[in-house]
Amino acid sequence: MNIGFMVKQIRLDKNLTQKYTASGIMNLSHYSKFERGETTTNIENFLMILHRLNVSYEEFLLKDTSEIFMLKKGLSHDFANAFTAGDTLKLSKIIEETSKILENNNELAFHHLNELATVYLSLFNNGFNLADLQGKLETIKSYLRKVNSWGIYEFVLLNNALGTFKMDEVIYFAQKTEVQLKKFAITDKCYIANAILYNASLLLLEAHRFKESHKFASTSIQTAKKHANTFELIVSKITFHASAFALSLPAYHETELLKSFIALDVVDNPNFYQLIAQICCEIIPDLEMKLQNIHI
Repeated sequence: MNIGFMVKQIRLDKNLTQKYTASGIMNLSHYSKFERGETTTNIENFLMILHRLNVSYEEFLLKDTSEIFMLKKGLSHDFANAFTAGDTLKLSKIIEETSKILENNNELAFHHLNELATVYLSLFNNGFNLADLQGKLETIKSYLRKVNSWGIYEFVLLNNALGTFKMDEVIYFAQKTEVQLKKFAITDKCYIANAILYNASLLLLEAHRFKESHKFASTSIQTAKKHANTFELIVSKITFHASAFALSLPAYHETELLKSFIALDVVDNPNFYQLIAQICCEIIPDLEMKLQNIHI
């Protein structure tokens, strides 16, 4: 990714001069070298240049069509589709492609994709037996522990990996998500971080870690309301009330739980509805019958 060259293309597309773009940010000679890729600049100057060009950082990233960027983007898209569909052939292909890439390119993103595809291929092939996966995804866990400030990449990475973690690891990374969410600037993408919280709450509910499940559900509800994340709000309300029931908390309201299940049935796919309903029915007596009555 040649940042200077990309900035130059944006500037030329907008019919702006180097003098105008660099004015008050850096001297013209330095800016000219920056556009030619002969030197770099600090993040403050770079963001000021984008501001001068009236281009957001997100827009700038979307303009990156370099071969390596497009390869990562394509493989990430393929993984998401393969994971959702349980496509073991596609997962095997991703493992093969990333392994080949890693022979000449050591970028962590390719290591992460290779590790995720390997783990989920194993899961799909052994009937989702998580016991055999303890100690896996260590590259991803180490990366997420080390990075001080998360962006979209880190939130998506964690959400993809979270379902294979031990419960103590789920708690640790959900707590870190709460901290990172306070620093996350892209508010229209907060549903990604919110998904981690409701997934953590659901995993902990299934493991009968009700106190922790209730805590993360509460945070997820607050975040979902703040950012108008409808699906996340629905799921979080379900885990909130189910864990409240298990803890005998006055926060439990059966009517609100049933309303949330009705909403989930409308907006989501049947497989997820059945999964979360099964978990909650194991905790709340007579819930299965009441859910069946909803559809009568």
